[in-house]
Amino acid sequence: MANIKSIEINGFRGIKKLKVSDLSKINLVVGDNNSGKTTFLEAIQLLFAESQLGSVKNVINQRTVLNLNDNSFYTSFIKMFNVEQDGKLLDLDIYAESNKGQIIFEMRGREKTVSGEEALQISNMSSRQKAIYKKSAAVLPETVKVFSGSIISQNGKKPVEKDIKFTSLDTPVTGPVIKKKVYYIPSFGHLRFDLLQNIVDNPEYKKLAISILKQFDDSIVDICYTKADDGSFLESIITESGVTMPFSVYGDGIKKILYILNKLFEAT
Repeated sequence: MANIKSIEINGFRGIKKLKVSDLSKINLVVGDNNSGKTTFLEAIQLLFAESQLGSVKNVINQRTVLNLNDNSFYTSFIKMFNVEQDGKLLDLDIYAESNKGQIIFEMRGREKTVSGEEALQISNMSSRQKAIYKKSAAVLPETVKVFSGSIISQNGKKPVEKDIKFTSLDTPVTGPVIKKKVYYIPSFGHLRFDLLQNIVDNPEYKKLAISILKQFDDSIVDICYTKADDGSFLESIITESGVTMPFSVYGDGIKKILYILNKLFEAT
């Protein structure tokens, strides 16, 4: 797996120009709300994306709580470019040096406005989809935005360039699943995740997890699954006095720590 040593980001979302050097295998990114932490991580994710629109959509989708409304993809895509760029010529560049060589992701193109009828003609929709759209749409938009350009990616091999062209009427399909290099941790993830799945079967990691949980409650001696009266299994904490407590009686702090530990385990 490639380990990034340095990264340079140009024209991506709120970042006009940023260069970060001396990165190690484990890095801590901190900052105020809306300071660009998520954007920085998305830039790393794009470095490992394929040269196709669907892969870019996968990255955009990570910001959403629910699935992105397909009709808003075009707007979300355009907002990937720095807001201070000329609206007619848009480009972003992400470069990184890794232990396996240079990694590049570039995206550039132009945006223009055409009539709704013209947009439907050049749309990526199939003939059947166009017919359904005409039938279901109450009124064809008077004007439609069109983006045409290219995506260039390089990850230890020769650069791969692919032309892209789509309209705000299109709903690009999701691309192939990218092998995760960035693990996005939403604030609600601990509410729907098996918090012990990577911990209970790994004695050393479990020991580490318990030592961290002791910062919250020094009486914690074990974390495990216990069987409830209805036959289901509960994520539980055992104290030094032998009392078994389900996670549900604890606050979010302990659950969030375990969720983060699981994600760290998956990333190693």
